[in-house]
Amino acid sequence: MDRDQTDLLIIDDSPEDRQIYARYLAHRYHIREAELGQQGLAMIRDRRPDCVLLDYRLPDVDGLQVLDALQADKALADVPVVVLTGFGDMNIAVAAMRTGAVDFLDKNTLTSDSLGWAVDNACEKARLRAEVERQRQWLHIMLASIHDGVLAVDHDSRITVLNAIAARLIGWDTVEAMGQPLVGILNLRDEEPDFDWHVWLARLLDDAHPFEPGGAVRFGWLTPRRGHDIGVEYRLTPVLDATGHVESLVLSLKDVTQQKLAEAALRQSEERLRHALEGAQMGTFHWNVATGEIVWSDIYLSIVGLPPGARGSHASWLASLHPEDRERVDRLCRQAMATHSDVDVDVEYRIVRPDGASRWLAARGRFLYGAEGTPLRMEGVIQDISERHALEDEIRALNSRLESLVQERTSELTQARLQIQDVLEQVRSSEAQFRAIFEQAPLGIALIDSRTEQFDQVNERFAAITGWSQQELEASVWMRITHPDDVRQERDNLARLKAGEISVIHMNQRFLRPDGQVSWMSMTIAPLKGGAGEPPRHLKLIEDITERLRLEEALVQSEERYRLVVDARGEGVWEADLINETLIVNEHWYTLLGYRWGEVTPTYELFRGHLHPDDVEEYEHVFTEHLLGYSPHYACEYRIITKTGDIHWHQGFGKVVQCSAEGLALRIVGAFSDITERKQVEAALLDAEQQARATKERLELALNVSGLGLWEFRCTDRNMHFDERVNRMLGHGAIDSDLKEADWIGQLHPDDRAAVEIAIARHERGETPNLEIEYRTKHRDGHWIWMQARGKITDRDGTSNPARALGTILDISQQKRAINESGTLLRQIQDIIHQAARLTAAAAPSEPAGQTSPLDERVPLLDLAAAAPSEPAGQTSPLDRLTSRQKEVLHLIASGHTSAQISEKLKISITTVRTHRRDLMLALDLHTVSDLTRFALRERLIAED
Repeated sequence: MDRDQTDLLIIDDSPEDRQIYARYLAHRYHIREAELGQQGLAMIRDRRPDCVLLDYRLPDVDGLQVLDALQADKALADVPVVVLTGFGDMNIAVAAMRTGAVDFLDKNTLTSDSLGWAVDNACEKARLRAEVERQRQWLHIMLASIHDGVLAVDHDSRITVLNAIAARLIGWDTVEAMGQPLVGILNLRDEEPDFDWHVWLARLLDDAHPFEPGGAVRFGWLTPRRGHDIGVEYRLTPVLDATGHVESLVLSLKDVTQQKLAEAALRQSEERLRHALEGAQMGTFHWNVATGEIVWSDIYLSIVGLPPGARGSHASWLASLHPEDRERVDRLCRQAMATHSDVDVDVEYRIVRPDGASRWLAARGRFLYGAEGTPLRMEGVIQDISERHALEDEIRALNSRLESLVQERTSELTQARLQIQDVLEQVRSSEAQFRAIFEQAPLGIALIDSRTEQFDQVNERFAAITGWSQQELEASVWMRITHPDDVRQERDNLARLKAGEISVIHMNQRFLRPDGQVSWMSMTIAPLKGGAGEPPRHLKLIEDITERLRLEEALVQSEERYRLVVDARGEGVWEADLINETLIVNEHWYTLLGYRWGEVTPTYELFRGHLHPDDVEEYEHVFTEHLLGYSPHYACEYRIITKTGDIHWHQGFGKVVQCSAEGLALRIVGAFSDITERKQVEAALLDAEQQARATKERLELALNVSGLGLWEFRCTDRNMHFDERVNRMLGHGAIDSDLKEADWIGQLHPDDRAAVEIAIARHERGETPNLEIEYRTKHRDGHWIWMQARGKITDRDGTSNPARALGTILDISQQKRAINESGTLLRQIQDIIHQAARLTAAAAPSEPAGQTSPLDERVPLLDLAAAAPSEPAGQTSPLDRLTSRQKEVLHLIASGHTSAQISEKLKISITTVRTHRRDLMLALDLHTVSDLTRFALRERLIAED
């Protein structure tokens, strides 16, 4: 069988009728036949047909029983069935339609056109029902499978769609939320205090207001009905009708609570670090080795006398160093890069400020390298140590001055006697000055006996830093407060100092406080030359750097957290130097373009080459608009063709972070992420909306063609809603209306109210699967009209109580009148036949006793016609009374041709065809096309199939 053809099953015990139907329909359908009802049911179960032609009268079961059997089988209940009967009884038609038939045809008035239309209409209705159900199931599955919450509201801002994710986020039950105003159940506040999403919603729904795109993603906090606030990413998208007006809105919600909390924690951590650095007067720097650019913090800029926000290069930084320190510092940096050292570069140097003043700085930094070992950048901290160096210089100057005084005193001993009083006075003054400096210095200072490591003297600052009193320290040795793990390193340095390998020691070291706590200090050790007979001593200067090291570690952790957040989001991050035309990227930049880390050199030209050709112009327009200052940032969605040829949607953001004095962009940073999955969901939603709209239009067309109206009954408030079709039936015009159930019952005919209330109550209790009632109600003009209502309960609440019912209403007044008129006419005909039978019996010879005339019974008119005597033998054939043209027309009609096909075949007008058909039916005393076809078969004008 060709599956492109519709499969039609004919169930009829008359071979002649089956041949006629097959002749009418064979060129359009694949035909199967069954003589009995049970045989037909077996064939339907064996292979489901697209449509069934069912004779009402069958030898084994009648058509209603076949329909009942199909309705009892859920898999076959929607098979379209067209019922045929030769009796033309409207009661039979109504019963068949109630039992599930799609259409009802009278065999006596059947034509190939009417039969083909009925079968086509039945198949189309079945297809439409299946398509509507498939679309409904598909939409339900899609809404249940996506990970975001989705709500849809109508033009009145009432909820029409709510998936499970959205219901969980807002804390409302799905059934409870349906039909509620969105602003009444969605407690949402935007992260921007001045942005009111209620105003945004109203503007999108206002057709009179110029349309504004509503697809931008926004962030806010949602307070559910029960529970704590949830961070959400939300979007309002308008749905337009065929005229371009807003029909409804779709609201999507995505839970981003953890993301928001992580961002807040990161901001708080960075803020604490910034305050700590400011408190310690420590500046930070970032040196881009590839571009040579250096970015300093505002604290550093204030130290070196540069304005806030100033930038520089490695070359300009070297030029600002004191000439005596420049070569040494540059050599240390180059050695660290050449050896790929991952150890901190710790150096002290002088810098010359623009006003000519110089400052001593202590810098510590570390190089970060690329995959191939190429140094990328250096990050570090800087502290002003000018005061410490001034103190050291002053101490050295004092020592030098003391030595000079001793030498002068020895060489000029004779003259010194005369001036001894003055010299002694100067010595006392110098010692007082040294003592003042020693006691008041901001650094911890101690004099140590180099042989015994015994403290000679300590100042108050030294005692405060270590936590030991001056008396405890001066009665102890240095190693008592030194951490055991650092003793060996210090003694090695002291040995090098004693051997003359180094002139001074700079090192960081741990020491033990009296409470057992461990702290870090920055220590400088310098030897002191004593006089003859004096023990060798060395000077120790210490500064507590515990807090500074903690802040440095916090800075590293903060940067690591930032890196982890970026990695977790899977974003490609880049930074472009527009002057030097360089691009710095992270690992995800390569991954999102389909490369391995370091596989290619990142450039804008490489990135542009991966842009989809259709998106290049738009991307460069948005990018250029931002570079020229026409937008605060750039944001764009575009497609990327990866290295492997796959096409992905990306969303990119960026912002210029440095401009020249003339306002030209110098440096820009940005990020982009893969949004292919989101785009696929959006496309699927758009297809679903379009398909749902098309389904709705087809449903509206089907309702208009069938003359059906729609009703809705809300069981909770006992409120009835009727659409405009129902109101037109009642003469009220094209409007929707609402009525309380009691008011609607009051409009029914008094004889019908009790039956209607009983039927509704039985269906609500679940005693009947469907609601089907016929009743009379008053037309606006005052007369009664018959209505047929069908429907069922579609929604129940959590306790299985009915919540909502839907259904259709059909005006059957004309059918009722036809049934009544046909019944009256049939009774009149039977009365006439009965009277004629009595008159005939009165005129005929009397029958034998006890025998009754058959005319005494009320014989149906069709049976009397069937009992008429056949044509006498030897009489001429009725075909002799036809012209040759009429015979041609007879043959074509019996073969299933329509009037238009006969007109085209014989090259005559359709009016002439109809005239020939009328004349030949009069000549043959036939009344229907079916009678004409039977005559052609009997006269062998056409062959039996």
